[in-house]
Amino acid sequence: MPRARQVKATGKDENRNITSLQGAFGKVPIRQAISDIESGRTQYSSGGSAIGVVQGQGGKFLRTAADGKSGNNLDSLPDA
Repeated sequence: MPRARQVKATGKDENRNITSLQGAFGKVPIRQAISDIESGRTQYSSGGSAIGVVQGQGGKFLRTAADGKSGNNLDSLPDA
């Protein structure tokens, strides 16, 4: 069973790209979070919405599941 982690904030670089997920579990770099999700070791969520891995033109990135709420989107979370 994967461990559940609730994301409360994100780390961002100077271009506002998300570089880490943060919560009571500490700080996890994006590459590690992607690996955790793909391996099934960890399930990350934000405001009850699951976070999944998506393949984009520039590579893999994280996205919350569509639920009609914008407040739990990773870009909307506080910077930490």
